[in-house]
Amino acid sequence: MKLVYGTTNKAKIHYMKSRVESLGIEILSLNDVGAPKLDIEESGNSPLENSRIKAQAYYDAMRRPVFSCDSGLYIDGLDDARQPGVHARGLNDEMNDEQSIAYYSALAAEFGGGGHMRAAGFSSDLTLEEVREMLKKRLTEVLSAK
Repeated sequence: MKLVYGTTNKAKIHYMKSRVESLGIEILSLNDVGAPKLDIEESGNSPLENSRIKAQAYYDAMRRPVFSCDSGLYIDGLDDARQPGVHARGLNDEMNDEQSIAYYSALAAEFGGGGHMRAAGFSSDLTLEEVREMLKKRLTEVLSAK
């Protein structure tokens, strides 16, 4: 089975290929399938919303199923209103590297850290099993419609 991953990021493609190679799944990048370059506004408020926006945009452009992943930064103990989530680089406006370092260093200090986060994590809303189940369901629907 071949799956189109909605990215041109070589590191993401390599990582995903390494995760599914034992399942007999071939991951293709947008470059591999000649996808058009799209300027997609990731306007979602969660990794799942942004993943859906990207996958839908590429599906609309190519009429070919695409899966996409997105991520966010979530910090244990920080109230939801202050979670960076998918907006880690743009809490107010886009922050440059220096502003990001200053902001997150101050946040770490607020939690008693010495300039580093002790309780931060990275999240991606879609697990491989969820992607596999969604694809099985969609492929069954497409094939039964023929």
